[in-house]
Order: sequence, then structure tokens, then C-alpha cells
Amino acid sequence: MIHISQGYEKGIGLEVLFKSLLRFTQAQVDQLMLYSFKESAKQTLKSLSYDFKINDTDLIFENIKLKVCWLNKNSDSESHDSLKAIIDVIPDNDILFTLPTIKKALYSIHTGQVVSGHTEFFRDFYHNKSLGMFFSADDLNILLLTDHIPLSEVSSTLTTDYIVNKVHTSLNSLAGQNISEVIFAGINPHAGENGLLGNEDQEIHKAIESLKEKWNAIDFKGPLSADTLLINGFNTKQLFVYAYHDQGLAPFKSLFQFKGLHLTLGLPFLRISVDHGTAENLYLKNSADASGCYYCLQKCFSYIRKHEEN
Repeated sequence: MIHISQGYEKGIGLEVLFKSLLRFTQAQVDQLMLYSFKESAKQTLKSLSYDFKINDTDLIFENIKLKVCWLNKNSDSESHDSLKAIIDVIPDNDILFTLPTIKKALYSIHTGQVVSGHTEFFRDFYHNKSLGMFFSADDLNILLLTDHIPLSEVSSTLTTDYIVNKVHTSLNSLAGQNISEVIFAGINPHAGENGLLGNEDQEIHKAIESLKEKWNAIDFKGPLSADTLLINGFNTKQLFVYAYHDQGLAPFKSLFQFKGLHLTLGLPFLRISVDHGTAENLYLKNSADASGCYYCLQKCFSYIRKHEEN
């Protein structure tokens, strides 16, 4: 089963979902369950000019029947309520597909404080700081060592133990992909020029030595200059590790735009998301590009097939 969280009610999440579902068979859509609010779904469907009918346990539009768990508001955030409803029931072998939300719409289950994204929500919920933000498209796999933190905090965050734990968790989650090479980008320009441009990259050197002891079948390389990391190509057996959010996502999104897969590594279930945001300026305008959502759903169905075959 693929459980879908609604995301931000005034974004394009539901629009790209509904558009994407028209390209799948009913048998495929039967594997989905949307956790949503009736009014939000209704507003989006009206904006798309779809014929639709809302029932107690499903939603029918354009001859597609989608199972839905309709929610009642328990907080100020539909995104949070939808995600929490899924977390409470999702089995380990199922898939969570999260539609995009805004940063202030999710908050800690434990403290009630706002968290800065889905990944931070999961880290807080599961008390696991090593959960990795991973992106994949075609033959490229990238891992971000840090994600939604200020750039000024990156260097102090990237201790040897932090890097080792992050990569270790990620490689365990990617065991089925048979990663044979892990390539690290340096933090500083030219990977620090042997200390001339900073000593922060020494933490990556130390982490690599430690990782080699744990993963002797994998070739660890780096730190290398981030600006040339991908010029010699890439393949599915490689994992490229970037120090911070935009260092990794700038080349990734330049290459693949919306057709990228965002995963959180280290969870008890598989979490997948699109690699774009809410595009609030396109809300209810019926002009959002659904190709990224369609790509991610294709991957979700592919993961289900592989699991059933095994």
C-alpha cells in the first residue's frame, strides 16, 4: 500500500497528484490511500474542472476511484494532521508518499515546536539524527550530509562521528542497490587546498578512514572539489555525498528539474517525495507541471513490484 499525505492545502500537491493519477490504471490506483481534508480536495478538483464525487471512503473523479481517509482538523495544520494520521498506522513494508508542504506546517510531536521539513519531523519523531536526505534520478544518487540548516552551521555540524553515522545509516538503507563507490564533495572550494582554504575537510578525511573499516567492499573517495564532481559521469552503483543542501541540489535539479526522487533513508518504511515545493503562486490555477509527481508514483509502483517478486 502507498499512503499519501496531503501536504500544504494551498499548494500544488493535490493538483499534481490528481493529474498524475489519470495516467495510471485503476488497478494501480487501487494500491493508493490518500489522507486528506474534503474541502481541500474539493477546491482543487473544482479548479481542474474535473467531474467528481466525494464518498465516505473514496473519491471518484474522471472515472478514477481513489481510496481516501478523510480527516478532521486536530491542529492548525492540515499537512501535520495528514502526516501524523499516516505515521500512526503505516506498516513497515508500506510506502509513504508525501506531497510538498511549507516549512512552518510541521512540528514536533514531543515539544510542539515547528520543525523545518519532513526529514526534521522524522528525525524528531523517531529520535534518529542520522536519517539521511537522499535524491535519485536516472543513474545519479546523492546524499546530503546536512539539509535545512543555516550555512554558517554546516562546518560545526560535520564532525567525524556525524558523517560516519549519516553515511552508515544511508548505506544500510541502500543495501539493495549494491553501492560500490562513495564519493565525497569537499566543504571548501577545491576541498580546502590542503588547509589553505580551511581545515573543515579534515573531518571528511577522518570519516572516510573510519568508514573503510566498516565497509571494506566499498571504495570511498574524497573529499574532492564539488564543482567538478559529476563531470566524468555517474552510475547507479555510485553514491555522491555533499556537505550541504544547495551544494548537492543545485546540480541535481539543474540536470533533472522536477523528475527526481526524494527519499528519507533510515526509516522503518520507505518514504518518497517529489523534489519540488508547494508553488503557492500556482495554487488553483491549473497550471502546475505534474511530471515530477508522475515520476515518483511510477517509482513507488516499481518498488512494490520488486518487493512482491522477492
